[in-house]
Amino acid sequence: MARSRWRRPRWRRGSPIRRTGRAPAACWRVSRRAGCAACCRPERSPAFKNARVRRPRRPLIEFRRRSMKRHFGLVTAAALLVAAPAHASQDQAAFDRAVAAVQARMEPIDAMEDRIPGRVLVFTSTGADPVVDVRGVANVETGQSADADTPFYIASMTKAFVGLMAVRLDMDGTLPLETTLAEIYPGMRVEGVDLSQVTLRDALSHRLGFNSPALSFRTSYTDAVPVGEFAKVVNASQEPTDRAFSYANLGYLLYAGALEKRTGRSWKSWLDQLVLMPLGMHHSSARTSDLPLASHTHELYVSGWRTYPPKTDAIMHAAGGMVVSGGDMARWLSANAGGDSAIAGEVFDAAQTKLAETTREAGPVNCTGYALGWTLCEAGGIRFLEHGGTYTGARSEMIVLPDHGAGFAAIFNSDSMTGGLGQQLVATFVMAYAGQADGLPAPEAFAQRYAERADGYRANRSDTETQLAALDWSADRAQLEAYGGVFVHPALGELDLAVADRTLRATLNGTALVLQGIEDDHYAARISTGSGYDDFRLVRGDDGAVVAVEWDGDVFQRRATP
Repeated sequence: MARSRWRRPRWRRGSPIRRTGRAPAACWRVSRRAGCAACCRPERSPAFKNARVRRPRRPLIEFRRRSMKRHFGLVTAAALLVAAPAHASQDQAAFDRAVAAVQARMEPIDAMEDRIPGRVLVFTSTGADPVVDVRGVANVETGQSADADTPFYIASMTKAFVGLMAVRLDMDGTLPLETTLAEIYPGMRVEGVDLSQVTLRDALSHRLGFNSPALSFRTSYTDAVPVGEFAKVVNASQEPTDRAFSYANLGYLLYAGALEKRTGRSWKSWLDQLVLMPLGMHHSSARTSDLPLASHTHELYVSGWRTYPPKTDAIMHAAGGMVVSGGDMARWLSANAGGDSAIAGEVFDAAQTKLAETTREAGPVNCTGYALGWTLCEAGGIRFLEHGGTYTGARSEMIVLPDHGAGFAAIFNSDSMTGGLGQQLVATFVMAYAGQADGLPAPEAFAQRYAERADGYRANRSDTETQLAALDWSADRAQLEAYGGVFVHPALGELDLAVADRTLRATLNGTALVLQGIEDDHYAARISTGSGYDDFRLVRGDDGAVVAVEWDGDVFQRRATP
């Protein structure tokens, strides 16, 4: 979907989205292992735009809405009619209190320079107008401003969208979630794991019992691994994990591959049809090529900002491959919390039902389970669904309170301790909603703590950059000629070394590496889509010729020339 380079923010009288002020553009310039023609975009299908199915707000039991009994006694019915307005009023007061608490703590942070280039806070409550609070810029280099239509990268929050899509495809019989990995990938072999006993439902709830670091790394940072090669890569790169629960990207990658193998269509095409179109999410996509004004991402160093362009379509994968605007995030949160939606309520019910037991505690927040793309948590007596997102220069958090019809999201286009900040804002929202804000740090103390942590993080991450910049070694012409060639790893793919402008250039599956020379046959290297440098050595054989490259413990063998 092409858009002009400048668009006036679409804030109109009667708009369903309330806007708060935007701060002026005052900003200035990973570890490798961290982790279709048939489709159409929402605006091409007007029938979906106005489709709405009203879903009543229902309480959760194990995060499953219960259908109320159809027949009530007259006394009970009368009591409900009297109690409903009071309950709604209490929820609205709690929502307003939570919004105020979050915004009060962000205000002093927003006023700081060189902290967060751009961010969006989204607050939703069933029956009330959403609040979409956008500040800053989408790109510190150009000064492009951010607004409610600016798509931000949401990383692993993508999993909740894919989980909802998977439920719809299961319910209509297109791809049953009880399908096993052995049925989809007959050539895949995993030591100690019977793939005939591992279902797609297990995959989407992180109960595989194994991981494949190479497949996760490549799909996140270098290239779109063809589905036909998934088995080959997993066979060559695998490690055991806890069968009960072990969070990773792999299950969602294998699900997307299964969907493509079964239907001949990409998960991105299905996501458009089954999730984005019905919810009217016109400024969101699993393809950055659809939205050329998507936000860049940023890392802050002592030397200034390092800016990364939006991920290419090739590495927008099913475990972390979406950009979503603030306005669209409001629609998503509202639908998941029981608001109006063209997607039936039972679909959301199924996606939000606990499948795996897990434990995670952070301050007042206690998480005890995982559904399809959602972690199930509680704080201050309020149960909620949560998922975060982490990638180079980006952090995000979102929650839904289905019992109360409310939702909140914080999305940042930088990683300057914004992951921890997002988690603290989630705790703030929930505890304030619960009426237990007394234990929260005051706004000034909250901001000061964030600033101290962000400063420490910036200094620590800059140490390596400073040390590498001080090195002055460079290879001579003979060394460079010896280094050139193609080196192959059975799972990680092709590493191409070439000489250009008397400098060694490297690409992994077409994605550039950043190299810094240290000494003879020794470099530090990072993938251009990531931030962490790793050891990179040229390995020589008995005859003195370079026969391999060892990068962070992985060995790429030189491909023999014909």
